[in-house]
Amino acid sequence: IVLVAFVAVIAIAGLIGYSLIKGELDGDTATATEPVSITISSSAGESTIGRMLADEGMIGNADIFRIYVRFFGNASFKAGTFTLEPGMSYDEIIETLSQPPPARPTVDIKILEGSSIMSVAAQFEAAGLCTAEEFLNEADNGDFSDLRLIQLRNESDNPEEVFHRAEGYLYPDTYQFYEDETVHNIVRKLYEEMSSKFTADMYARMEELNLTVPE
Repeated sequence: IVLVAFVAVIAIAGLIGYSLIKGELDGDTATATEPVSITISSSAGESTIGRMLADEGMIGNADIFRIYVRFFGNASFKAGTFTLEPGMSYDEIIETLSQPPPARPTVDIKILEGSSIMSVAAQFEAAGLCTAEEFLNEADNGDFSDLRLIQLRNESDNPEEVFHRAEGYLYPDTYQFYEDETVHNIVRKLYEEMSSKFTADMYARMEELNLTVPE
């Protein structure tokens, strides 16, 4: 009787475990209720991807995903940004992430020499990338202090004495942006281009002449 009871307990536990794991593989344990956008780098492995999926609520257990992919998934993950639907099974997720990602639509913005920051902001609003107000606020107040040029500007200029702090720091050129680009990344790209024009010799000469970046 004890032996039969023990076998029965083991069998029931096995059935429960199988049911739970099957529910996980079928997407029943996912908590996401809306489509999820996930960006995978070329160096991301099954462990990293599993954690990302779990954080986004697309799966319930990152460790089960890692083990499944390693031994049963036959995955060949691609780098890129993918959209996943709620309730997708492991196999559906793996298949989606193993396909070449769809190309992200882009927008070209040409900033002409002599353009004011107001006209540049209007260009981005007309292109539907952000509102002019969002652009101006990020350009004036966003944190770009890791860029030496902007750090030195912030240390030496007085925001109360200028119309917009970003005036003159947006390098005229043709830029390409993704349609879903954040306003921070948009402004950063412009600042990075201007920063790239300043060499170590220029900074050294600026110090010799005791000049600030705005000067």
